[in-house]
Amino acid sequence: MKLPKPSLARFFGGPPGAHALLGRHEWPLAAPFAFGMLTLNWVVLMLRQVPCMRGENRYTSMCYTDLVALFQTRDWANDSVSFISNQLEYPVLTGVLIDALRKVQQWLTPVGAQDAAASDIFFGVNAVVLFALLLVMVGAHLRLSRPGDAMLIACSPAILTAGLINWDALAMALVALGLLAWARRHPLLAGALIGLGAAAKLYPLLLLVPLVVLCLRANRLNECALAVGGAILAWLAVNAPVYFLN
Repeated sequence: MKLPKPSLARFFGGPPGAHALLGRHEWPLAAPFAFGMLTLNWVVLMLRQVPCMRGENRYTSMCYTDLVALFQTRDWANDSVSFISNQLEYPVLTGVLIDALRKVQQWLTPVGAQDAAASDIFFGVNAVVLFALLLVMVGAHLRLSRPGDAMLIACSPAILTAGLINWDALAMALVALGLLAWARRHPLLAGALIGLGAAAKLYPLLLLVPLVVLCLRANRLNECALAVGGAILAWLAVNAPVYFLN
């Protein structure tokens, strides 16, 4: 029995099955569709924030975000530095990103603008940067030759519902780049990127567990040592200065 060619699945970037009959006219580029779906997902997420921008209740409207709540309650419009002169419950690298985005917001905010305007500008700057980080994550999975995974990420309801709650996209982008570096046999760089991800959010550190197991099974102890050492050094490089200054 002759099976139909999986042209539609191939067109959208999905991998063909083991018994697929491949033709000559399948679309080979998954990137436009993955990036396009991510953009659509993000646009819908931004539209979900409209009630909050109008001043409606952030909880009943389901548009809560730390980006705005912390800006309004922590006096981020001033020149304070996270962990040094301003308390912050997020990890250190996330605090570095927040401070950098606050500087951009201050540069873009007109002199004498209302606090609400400064908050909206800060939110807009964050939305652009977080979207760029998600583009990096999807792009890394495309470079890993896993277009199906890239499409799953781009279409994920987690982005639609929680993509703007906080700054988790920073850790996710660093982890994706770390996986790409590992796949290309750059264990030290992979470990450093995972370590930076752990400096932005703790969970990337857990990736070292399966990585060590895989190295032990494949007798790749040198690569394992480089990856783990790179992760520890990168994490310390970010956290140690703050520890000693505060």
